[in-house]
Amino acid sequence: MTLSAPGPARAAAGAVAPPAAAGTSAPPVLAAPADRTRWFVLGVGLICTFLVVGGASIANLAMPSLQQTLHVGFGTAQFVVAGYGLVYAVFLITGGRLGDVSGRRRVLLGGLVLFTAAVLVSGLAPNAPVLIGARLVQGFGAALIYPQILSIIQDTFEGKERNFALGLFGATIGVAIVAGQLIGGALIQLDLGGLAWRPAFLVLVPIGAAALVTGARVMAPDRPAGHDHIDLAGTGLLGTSLLLLVLPLLIGPGAGWAWWTWAMFMVAIPMFALFVRYEGSLVRRGRTPLLRPSLFRQRAFAVGTVIGVLYFITIVGLAVYTSLTFQVGLGLDPLQSGLAFAPVGVAFFLSSLVVPRLVPRLGRAVLTIGHVLLLGGLLSAWFTAHLAGRGCPRGAWRFRCCSSAPRRA
Repeated sequence: MTLSAPGPARAAAGAVAPPAAAGTSAPPVLAAPADRTRWFVLGVGLICTFLVVGGASIANLAMPSLQQTLHVGFGTAQFVVAGYGLVYAVFLITGGRLGDVSGRRRVLLGGLVLFTAAVLVSGLAPNAPVLIGARLVQGFGAALIYPQILSIIQDTFEGKERNFALGLFGATIGVAIVAGQLIGGALIQLDLGGLAWRPAFLVLVPIGAAALVTGARVMAPDRPAGHDHIDLAGTGLLGTSLLLLVLPLLIGPGAGWAWWTWAMFMVAIPMFALFVRYEGSLVRRGRTPLLRPSLFRQRAFAVGTVIGVLYFITIVGLAVYTSLTFQVGLGLDPLQSGLAFAPVGVAFFLSSLVVPRLVPRLGRAVLTIGHVLLLGGLLSAWFTAHLAGRGCPRGAWRFRCCSSAPRRA
């Protein structure tokens, strides 16, 4: 699964940190780092980006191996991947708000501790429930880490340096996609010590520890302007709404789309409406909401949010099921699967370096061009798969991935 691109994530971070109004505290201010130190700060942020995105892409490749070694069905293995993204989505905005209230350095380092510890537990997990629980904690750690990265870049750099730093941030996402696929695929294929998929998770532990130690040394302390409340009720309403929406998608196929899965979908709609209404009541009372409903009256924000949702639905689904199709449907080994998906990351890396130079010239037309290229790539991939369809063992794919009886080694 590929977690975040700069644009939507920056919008989410911005949504949780509006300008301080009278009677509220301003976001924390980072002490200005020395000229050389700020590049080390950026390095820590880029390593954290690599961890969040690379950790997701590694899990995609590990799903078939997980099924074989833990003797679980496709639905359970799918939840190992989706549970991470679900918790990340639920707490992403809250993570940004915590950074505003408690200090970005403190929240980022705390998220790193949780993330690294959870990766360690994931790699050592004796069974599926422990692995799923560790992945949920890992997703929460990622939600604490990710919003702070963009905020720290905004506070630390200005002008052309900021554009350059944001370009490196986007390029790091591409590197993480490629490296996650290649390193994870190689480690799973090597089957070091008969550990199968476990080294693919454990390789992130020293990287996280290095980022934690370096960040504690080079990141300047925050200077909060005061204290503010965190919208816990709004977090609960939003989290419940997302759970009611996403959980049926995960367990519905295995449950034969029972009536209660459709009931959860239906309840999600009024829960979202209740969340929006509650956030509006906080604004009227002069409190700071988790998400300001007025943002959706801004055309650029509303359209950008829809585009972001469609983008991530497309890319995340592509990453997960392409990895599965390569390994289970076409019989490729994990390393071959990683190599087959690597061009996506390479293109992401190169475009992230080029786009900052195009935006001043083309403006929002860059988004249109990007989505046209994305649509063309998806159609080309579909057409290629359609032409090769007769050579793909669809019956084996359906049995191995969707059957409740897992495939054993």
